[in-house]
Amino acid sequence: MFEGATSKLENARTAIDRLRALAAPAVRSNIQIVHSSSRSQIDPLGTNDPLAFAEAFSSSVAHVRAIGDAVFKDKLAARLAGFVVWREAKRSFCKNDELLKFIADQRNSDLHEGESPLTYAMQALAFSSEMVGQAPTDDAVLLMDGSGPYWLVAQGTALERRVPCAIRAGFQVTVALRDPPATHQGRPLRSRDPLSICTVTERFYSDLVFEAKNRFRP
Repeated sequence: MFEGATSKLENARTAIDRLRALAAPAVRSNIQIVHSSSRSQIDPLGTNDPLAFAEAFSSSVAHVRAIGDAVFKDKLAARLAGFVVWREAKRSFCKNDELLKFIADQRNSDLHEGESPLTYAMQALAFSSEMVGQAPTDDAVLLMDGSGPYWLVAQGTALERRVPCAIRAGFQVTVALRDPPATHQGRPLRSRDPLSICTVTERFYSDLVFEAKNRFRP
């Protein structure tokens, strides 16, 4: 039983490892280019690849949230005495826990509305147009916002797209969560950065899978 939950747990750990590899200690500068929602970042992380970081965060949130679904919807376990009562108690806890509710809400917002809770600020230490490398196309325009410099290709057409610049020495992007949760299991979270939020959630669902496997046996 719970093979699906085990598989989702492994996927979540892989996604979080990828997120961890993209994170770095945040660098602060007195010259910042920010989104309006990023002026006051809580527990920011640094990253040199904000696009990949956003994708890895989205994947981590989706996978950690799917672990609980896989546990609660296990068809073999549902036939065992006591499972339904245990499941409903755990579901109620997850719906009311601030951290777990945040993860569930963000998974749904991302999946159904394409919204992300991440905010960005570019910390400029030094900058030269030479740092961003060669333009990908002749019509590319170099722009920048809180997520860093990027090339805008095919501007004004149906093929318009952003091509991130490879960030080199001179600046760093800091990334944080907009309105991150403050508590989990009734206790304050030590850190509220995107990686910590995913890591603590994965640990909760890892314990949930372990409990389910040991409590309910065929």
